[in-house]
Amino acid sequence: MSTYINKRMFALAVLFSLLAGLEMPFNTFSYSFVFYLIQNKRISLIVPAILLVGECQEVCVNNKKTSSYHFV
Repeated sequence: MSTYINKRMFALAVLFSLLAGLEMPFNTFSYSFVFYLIQNKRISLIVPAILLVGECQEVCVNNKKTSSYHFV
């Protein structure tokens, strides 16, 4: 069986699966943090938190776009 599995590619597949699986909990945490700041009236931290969430999502979207071009 080990002759049929490329260990390097298998390890990369596992790594990317773990990263994709962490996307949803990260989004949930980041949005709940923004609403926590609003609820506790920490107005000075709301804009930086929104910018950070937006930047992280843009990086994730750009990585997905570039990674799909490598496999096509």
